[in-house]
Amino acid sequence: MQNVELYSKNNNCQKSASRKFYNYFGDLLKAEFKNQEISLIDVGSGCGTILSEVTVGESGLKFAKIFGVDKSEKMVNFASETYGSDLMSFRYMDVIDKIPDDLMSEQFDMVTSFYCLHHVRDLKKAFETINGLLAVNGLFGCVFFTWHTFITAWDALTEKYPVMSNWRNRFTPLFAVDNPDEIIKNNLSESGFEIVKFIDDRNEFYNFSVPENMAKTLDAINPFFTSMSEEEQKQFSKDQMSKIFELQKSESLVEPFRVIYFVARKTKTCC
Repeated sequence: MQNVELYSKNNNCQKSASRKFYNYFGDLLKAEFKNQEISLIDVGSGCGTILSEVTVGESGLKFAKIFGVDKSEKMVNFASETYGSDLMSFRYMDVIDKIPDDLMSEQFDMVTSFYCLHHVRDLKKAFETINGLLAVNGLFGCVFFTWHTFITAWDALTEKYPVMSNWRNRFTPLFAVDNPDEIIKNNLSESGFEIVKFIDDRNEFYNFSVPENMAKTLDAINPFFTSMSEEEQKQFSKDQMSKIFELQKSESLVEPFRVIYFVARKTKTCC
């Protein structure tokens, strides 16, 4: 995601899911860490809003230090300028690349990744990287989005918008399977994790209130949106909403998702 301004203003759906993560697992995490000030790294921290407002501001956990990492330098720069502090810093890192030496030596108490890993093609490699960031017995908390009607809508629009023809190559292959839960569990096990708690919510709902909010939320996560002309962007936004309404046979803005929430423990170092 390179459109920092659009994403920073249109991520309420992601915030909602992140808050739900702490509603599901907040007591578990507080019991695990008690009053300890923990070290945390957030993978795919984006513009920093969720890390700052939800994890730091609302989770009830205590922190000694926090890193937010993202593979978009534009996002990292925005987050650093907006939320950087003595407690929290942001830097570039791609979760499927080699871990920088200084982060490898940290051995964090917890890694979080909210609404990020659906942008990753090689999920097992991402889990192996996250394993390398954690201390043994450290916790990995994740919100993983696996389905929404826009997936079918974007497929239907590729002929009209050739720039979108390979859009699936920029997202997880789990969009194309019926059993993402089983694949995630297997990849976690093979990457040195033991599942603590796992919730597969096949009826997640978020109310976008007005069509413009849904369109902007989708435009903000579309890696090809900035490649379109301004006129094409406006038309694509309209077309994707029309196609979504057509597919769901209504103009409801209370949109269903499939979202997986989990906490897993690093039980061994892999790879």
